[in-house]
Amino acid sequence: MVRDELKNRGYDKEAEYFKRQEQEALEKLRQKQAEKKEEKPDEQQAE
Repeated sequence: MVRDELKNRGYDKEAEYFKRQEQEALEKLRQKQAEKKEEKPDEQQAE
């Protein structure tokens, strides 16, 4: 029983870790995309 609980907790922690990593990666991509959107109007005005 204890072994099963520890095993399940381990998987839960692993899933939590990767979920956090994915969220951080998505946030970075969103920031980059927002920066690109901000740059585009400037380029159009310069033309």
